[in-house]
Amino acid sequence: MLICIADSEYFNIALKAYINEPNSNPLDIKEILCYPFSGQSEMFYTFFATDAGARLSTILIDYSSVSIEVLQVALSLKSFNPLIRIFIFAKSGYPLSELERSLAIVLGAEFITSFAGLSAALARGPRLTSPPADKLYIAIPDSYNLTRKETFLISLLMGGMPLYHVASTMQLTIKRVYYYRSRVLSKLAVKNNVELMNKVQGMVLRHYRQETGHEIVSLH
Repeated sequence: MLICIADSEYFNIALKAYINEPNSNPLDIKEILCYPFSGQSEMFYTFFATDAGARLSTILIDYSSVSIEVLQVALSLKSFNPLIRIFIFAKSGYPLSELERSLAIVLGAEFITSFAGLSAALARGPRLTSPPADKLYIAIPDSYNLTRKETFLISLLMGGMPLYHVASTMQLTIKRVYYYRSRVLSKLAVKNNVELMNKVQGMVLRHYRQETGHEIVSLH
């Protein structure tokens, strides 16, 4: 199942028109749901636990009509289902901030500029990509001595997931979640989630630039 996240109804109309176009390459997707993002973030944080969430295989984001928060929500979803493919629809040459680039890297997001590009990418099959927490674990230097569970928590914090959702999904008490978060902040020598995001995004960009010698994120 594919969910399309777009605040522009025109984007949804164009997607449906492409799917119904006789000469278009068919999307290898059996079910498509379209959601607006504005005011819906709370719904997405629990989406993976629903019947529809269990069928979710692909997320298509119209990045021209939504904010960076949608990347954070996608990160929360992918943290619980690493096999989800994330496609970001954006104009060629769209300028990304460092935070947007780091989130796209951790997501393993694929950038497309047309529905035909989406169809071709789906036909090629998924790229090999690690779960978000594993990408963070590799990118954050060993000297910080973070555990896998702490790195998973960082992926949820980067995803903007409220702590009460973190507690229920990790099957921990809220008190325990606060304890783990305070331990993570202490190990990384930061005071709050904003400083945590800034520090981790820098580590992600440095690591993956060094590993590949070029930008991970590219437009197709």
